[in-house]
Amino acid sequence: MFTLTFFIVTELIPRYFFYTLILADVLVISAVPSVLVQRSGKPLGALSWLFALFTIPFLGVLAWWTIGRTHLRRQLRKRLKATKKFLALQEGVQAKRVSKAFKSLLPVKISGRYRGSGLFPPTTGNSFTILSDGKEFFEALSKSILGAEHSIWILMYIWQDDETGRHVLSLVRNAAARGVKVRILLDAMGSRPFLRKYKRTLSSSKLEMHAFLPYTVFPFKPTINFRNHRKLIIIDRRKAFTGGMNIGAQYQHEWRDLMIDCRGPIVSQLEEVFLEDWFFASKQSLVPDRVRTDGEREGNCDATLIASGPDNEEAWMHDIFFNAIVAAKERVYLTTPYFIPSRPLEAALRSAAQRGVDVRILIPAQSDVWVTQMAARAFYSSLAAAGVRFFEFRGKVLHKKVMLVDQELSILGSANVDQRSFKLNFEISIAVHSRSHNERLTTCFYEELSQSGEIKGEELKPKHWLPVLLNSIAHLFSPLL
Repeated sequence: MFTLTFFIVTELIPRYFFYTLILADVLVISAVPSVLVQRSGKPLGALSWLFALFTIPFLGVLAWWTIGRTHLRRQLRKRLKATKKFLALQEGVQAKRVSKAFKSLLPVKISGRYRGSGLFPPTTGNSFTILSDGKEFFEALSKSILGAEHSIWILMYIWQDDETGRHVLSLVRNAAARGVKVRILLDAMGSRPFLRKYKRTLSSSKLEMHAFLPYTVFPFKPTINFRNHRKLIIIDRRKAFTGGMNIGAQYQHEWRDLMIDCRGPIVSQLEEVFLEDWFFASKQSLVPDRVRTDGEREGNCDATLIASGPDNEEAWMHDIFFNAIVAAKERVYLTTPYFIPSRPLEAALRSAAQRGVDVRILIPAQSDVWVTQMAARAFYSSLAAAGVRFFEFRGKVLHKKVMLVDQELSILGSANVDQRSFKLNFEISIAVHSRSHNERLTTCFYEELSQSGEIKGEELKPKHWLPVLLNSIAHLFSPLL
């Protein structure tokens, strides 16, 4: 019997195919121990990767060794080392007044300073201006750059080489020409075309540009999986813009997104995030010549800054979302372009709806990343059964990331509700305690609901088997997304 089987395998199957199968088996088996070790304690993630390895061996192995591994402790240690050095240099550069207003709204122990962890203590005396569309943001940004006197610091995931991108570039070039010190930090992957075109030609004493975590294809560097998804612009160390918009025409004209103009002590914390990332990317310490103090109040809003990333042991962004949902008493309105919640977040949303909280989730009807949209739809049925309501926005591409909890808490920034934002990307979000801002964002939410369709009833269960199958496959891969 063995002889007959060997004959069939070696004689009837082409030899090159036979050797290809053997090579695939060897590659998969060699990757399995790494998957089990790296995903220890995360069975769903391990099973998803093992499924990918055994079903599409060559592509699965390539994906694992390039983007799947989380063992980049050398790179993470390097960043942690830079963080400690930066924090030592930046001792005292932070707002020290701590508000107690978040204790009931956001039940997370955030009194005191988590040095280098990305979770900042609440500050009071802040003001925020909501810029609810691209036109409003880019007009405010242009005006601020034109009025800059000392410094312009820009941290972006994507800077596009289009009409809008070139216009902003022209503005910062002119600012540098008149003596303003311009520092631009762009993600090496998200802004790769822009960096390749302009990085060398822009270097001067007044304007510097660096790439965050540059990568190469050969040899493979798994740092490709860790991207800086933050959007942050600081003008003269007195005002800052942050939120979900990158620099490009689609963000100005086509997509629906949001940015906020920040003033007050929280600007000190935002600049600490920028300076830490700048130090890591450029090895330059931009120590400010003076320290902002609590006396520089710009309003009466309390706020907490969360700057999460794969260099932090704690998944603060995820935990802040989780705790806010758990603490909700009346409503949770969540707007996100990508909805792939963790099991704890899924349970928190289900529990909130079951205890009578009005939970509504708004996501785009047409996403720029189709596989994440398919994966999101796989969550609809189970959550809807608990009372969670789903709406799909049918206007522009929805790219906004906002969560409104009850009447006073708003969480907004760059973080999506997915595993990449919670674990792999460097992100910024701000939790704002303000009834007026919550009301303004709630009005925007209702306007978007009027352009959306609620997914309910029979729509939650596609009649054709193919959509069900595709959504289920995408859901299976959700821990990888």
